[in-house]
Amino acid sequence: MKGEQIKTFIILATVFIGVVAYALHPQKWQLATIPLQKASIFTVVSASDFTVVSSSDSTKSENKRLHQQPDTTSVRALFIGDSMVENLARQYAAMLPEATDSAFAVIWYGSTTRQWAETATLDYYIRKHKPTFVFVCLGSNELFVNNALQRKPYIEKIKSKIGSMPYIWIGPPDWKGDTGINDAIRQTVGDGCFYDSRQLTLERGSDNIHPTDKGAAVWADSIASWMAKQNIGCNVNSGRKADNKCRFTLLQPNFKGIRTQ
Repeated sequence: MKGEQIKTFIILATVFIGVVAYALHPQKWQLATIPLQKASIFTVVSASDFTVVSSSDSTKSENKRLHQQPDTTSVRALFIGDSMVENLARQYAAMLPEATDSAFAVIWYGSTTRQWAETATLDYYIRKHKPTFVFVCLGSNELFVNNALQRKPYIEKIKSKIGSMPYIWIGPPDWKGDTGINDAIRQTVGDGCFYDSRQLTLERGSDNIHPTDKGAAVWADSIASWMAKQNIGCNVNSGRKADNKCRFTLLQPNFKGIRTQ
């Protein structure tokens, strides 16, 4: 039995050596009048084998990847930003599916893009809450700065902290125009990830700045409608649940941010 196995092995090895020798031999062989096809063990790659992707195609591909959120029943939404987040997160969380894990809001009063970019605060809360979708609402405290376009590196840094996770950046709902922060955000994150709040007329509180609950509800509804049209994930229910479970973390203006240890 052992001798038969050795014979079989020798036959297979001989056939294999013959195939390799034929593949490497520069000339073609034929059996009688039939030419034998040669299948090279090497692959020659030509320019035609590559697909050139334009920058616009790349952006579309990135937006599609960032916005994918197939399971809307397991949403873990994280809202981060300045004081504008408070009522907005509460109103939006009330529309999330009933089976949602939960929603979290981290409000850093008086914060700017620079503070979120230069500290590990966002990194910390992403690790802590493990969101599946991030809502960034920043820029209200930078509406009237003189160097708005110079804030792009901070915006880019925040974007890099979020990484490949689906997200949108909600532009600040200005009340007296701005000096360029909305444009800086849009140019950095792209139209597919930027919701422009400037076209909205919102009911404001006594300070004429922060939206009331009613104004925030209009704001949240408008964002949800825009996301649906853009085919962005994190779908919502029609109507609101009175017992929404958005959990808030409040960081005061004197908070110095979480530092990398």
